Amino acid sequence: MKKGCTLFLAFLFLNALPVRCDSQDPVRVERLSERVLMLTEDSPMENIIVAVAAKKGIVVIDSTGSPATAALFRKAIEKEFARNDFKYIINTHPHWDHAWGNQVFPEAVVIGHENSLGQAAQQARSAENMLRRGRERVVALRQGLQKAGTDADQKAKLLPEIAFQERIVQGLSAAFSPVPPAISFSDTLTLDMGDVSFKLYFFGRAHSGSDIFIYIPAEKILVTGDIFLDVGWLPLFSGMETLDIPKWCEVLDRLFNDADGFSTVIPGHRKTWSRDKLKMWKEYIENLWTGINAAKKEKLTLAQVLERFPLEERYLYLKELGHSEQRIREFHERNVEAFWRQLLVPITPLIEQATAKDGIAAAIEKCRVLWRSQRDEYDFSERSLNQLGYRFLSQDKPSAAIGLFAFIVELHPASANAYDSLGEAYMVAGDREMAVRNYEKSLELNAGNQNAKDMLKRLRQAGAAAGALTQQETVTAEMIVAKCAEAMGGMEKISLIKTMRVNEIFPDHGEHAMIFEMKRPNWFRNPRINLVFDGKRACFLKGPGNKSGPELVDEDEWKDFEVDMAFHFPAFFDYPAAFAGVESVDGRDAAKLSVNLPLGAVMTYYIDSKSFLIFRAAAKFVLGGKEHTPYRDFFDYRQVNGVLLPHGFSYGSRTGQMKGRVKSIETNFDFPEAWVKIPDILN
Repeated sequence: MKKGCTLFLAFLFLNALPVRCDSQDPVRVERLSERVLMLTEDSPMENIIVAVAAKKGIVVIDSTGSPATAALFRKAIEKEFARNDFKYIINTHPHWDHAWGNQVFPEAVVIGHENSLGQAAQQARSAENMLRRGRERVVALRQGLQKAGTDADQKAKLLPEIAFQERIVQGLSAAFSPVPPAISFSDTLTLDMGDVSFKLYFFGRAHSGSDIFIYIPAEKILVTGDIFLDVGWLPLFSGMETLDIPKWCEVLDRLFNDADGFSTVIPGHRKTWSRDKLKMWKEYIENLWTGINAAKKEKLTLAQVLERFPLEERYLYLKELGHSEQRIREFHERNVEAFWRQLLVPITPLIEQATAKDGIAAAIEKCRVLWRSQRDEYDFSERSLNQLGYRFLSQDKPSAAIGLFAFIVELHPASANAYDSLGEAYMVAGDREMAVRNYEKSLELNAGNQNAKDMLKRLRQAGAAAGALTQQETVTAEMIVAKCAEAMGGMEKISLIKTMRVNEIFPDHGEHAMIFEMKRPNWFRNPRINLVFDGKRACFLKGPGNKSGPELVDEDEWKDFEVDMAFHFPAFFDYPAAFAGVESVDGRDAAKLSVNLPLGAVMTYYIDSKSFLIFRAAAKFVLGGKEHTPYRDFFDYRQVNGVLLPHGFSYGSRTGQMKGRVKSIETNFDFPEAWVKIPDILN
């Protein structure tokens, strides 16, 4: 449902002109003065950009999170100003929802803080993941829309979110290219545009490592990015591990010391702020920082600091904006802890170094010594330790993660989150019993922990299935397939996956990503090398190495492609399977399923008798008169569209066992038959 077009900001801007919005256009435009526009995306995030028509050209502050949306913003700006001489784009910080529309203004020069440089590759990877999630989200939302039927309220809620996600997909599906700053600065920068100047200040590390404020003196406007929000979000100044709090205070002092300074604060989302509101939060930061420094000199503990600095009543206005009192209190406590940590020595670098050198047990023992002797000097906060634990998991180091999470439990025995994290690490490591034990403890400490409830349900179902399997006199393939499907997320969700695009890294082939696309049951293509397989034949569309082509692949090698598909998606969901017995592999009891693929290869899947997830797949086929037996071991299962799929694997190579990793998995994209059509010239 389109939001009303009202003068809801008129009381802030004495010279504000009416807001305009079109029923088919997600851009709300408000003219703040003859040369300033504030444009807001009509979406769940309500991204804001500011455009200023100066004598030397148009300056745009932030560019939203999708080129498709940015194009609509550009069109609106051109219409309002009746000009298109875009000169500069200023990014308040490089997060996707502020900088991924930069490419829509190719003639403009991008300006940002120097800390935002060198992030193009990381942003490109993030864009791939966001595109995948966006497509999956669109599918899920449209399914919800169908279920809504004639429910007008539910449809009104879903339609803006669908449109928002579709703009993200549209913008990132095309030739998306992150555009980093061409002009950067370290502390301050003044931009002279003839009749109006822009004063840029590095605020310091806060929400990101490169937050900047933009002050426009002639318009009495201060643009603050995502630091100060209070509608939908709470202020985001404590987002980084390391915070430049003295720098924040310095910048705010400079801005407020200008007697004829700003009167309006424009954040990155939702609603504008007044000068007085920002002053109130300036006092919050200053008072908390001064008090915590004094408490540190008094050698108080964090618990004593939390008791000394309760949240002042005046900040409870946030309740009127939809925040619960509990959320507000937790927000304040997190700020107290974050400010307190700035006065401590980080412990996580020591743990990482000691783990790499001597192992996690030795690292934790060093931490225990420091905890007993210098706990008031080091940052042993649960948050920082927990983040390192998850880094260990992402690096396929479950043993290190278990050791660290267990240490967190030791330090914070009343933390439900600590036990939840330890349970997850045990689950990743395949220890169902310990995973259950820790999730149960987490739920005991916090009965509202939905994640613990979900994980316990899954683990208990897997455990019951394993017990039933060991007692079953007759084990059938159908039984194993059903249990595996249940463990992965359910046959209904699995059946919805029709196409897959897997972006993965093979270390012995370098760090370049390899893209694998398939449509169940037997269409395959590798767009990087122009190789396609239609289930019967394979060819290079441009010849090997992109030479002139097309050229058929030898018939004997076709079966290699269906084996690749069977490694990426269990073939027993598409072809008949046979139960092949039970075998112990590296200490894990496995039920085996055998599948004969159409072109002659035989796949054997090893399914863990406890979790019922596949931990190994082995193939056997003859190629060039020689038997081949490639295999993959799977780990690091993560949800994709509601289905658990492995994101880590090891495989047999010419140099021995190697490890690979999955960068992203996208499902249910269009896969037309034309993609795998063998050219007529080869028929």
